Amino acid sequence: MSVISPLSQQPEGLEMHFILRPICFFATHVIRQCTRNPQVDNSWKFPWLNNLNGLNRLEIHCNVLDALRTTMKVYLILVALSCLTLVYNAPLRGHELIASVSERQNAMSLAKEILSNIRGAHDACVTSAGLTLSSEAKSLEYLLSDIGIPAPPVLKSEELTMETSLNRIVNGLELHHKLLEEIGVVLNCSEELKPLLAGVRDLCDQVKEMQRLAQIPSPESQDGFPGLSLQLRSNYQVQVAAHLTLQQLRSFTQDVFRTLRHISASMADP
Repeated sequence: MSVISPLSQQPEGLEMHFILRPICFFATHVIRQCTRNPQVDNSWKFPWLNNLNGLNRLEIHCNVLDALRTTMKVYLILVALSCLTLVYNAPLRGHELIASVSERQNAMSLAKEILSNIRGAHDACVTSAGLTLSSEAKSLEYLLSDIGIPAPPVLKSEELTMETSLNRIVNGLELHHKLLEEIGVVLNCSEELKPLLAGVRDLCDQVKEMQRLAQIPSPESQDGFPGLSLQLRSNYQVQVAAHLTLQQLRSFTQDVFRTLRHISASMADP
């Protein structure tokens, strides 16, 4: 069964009828009172009626009614156009809001998938003794600047807006995607990193879709990262770079998941 939009109905809508009917009734009543009884002195209302006979008054009556009908139709057309403009420019509504919920759920699922793939990537690419995924990274933090691994955007602040949070998520995911690509080539473990790289790319695309649905401008692409230059002078530094990058990605993805969960909860509140 098809649903008929209110805008597709005839201009003489029921609601507008009740609004305009008193106006038309009043105008018709005044004109009829002025034209039916020539003995009544209407000069104080319409002085120009004194010079008209009954036929001319009737003609004026008809012209006024025609003018009122035309005015009503024009008014109703303008109202319909205004409603169409409001509907077109409205933010998230209806199916867009439902799609946004789906996108947020998919994004959180992808974040969980990345977290589960990090361990396999670490086991396959990092073989140096002592560099385990569960080991503390503080003892090696001084090597981050020496190797040239940038810090990811901060997501832990509760005061961040949704726009800022999503922009930082995109920037951080693109950064780690580029880091893993470079490290994978040097370590010759690109195949082992493919599932993780695919997950990072998919999550980045999913967040960009969330930005589109929420009408948030996406940040400029960081493809290439001209300022990124890893200083890998030895095999040990390559192993450390892979280890620190995967640990940093794990911490960042955990923040991403918490941020997405916070955004989803805030949008679900009435």
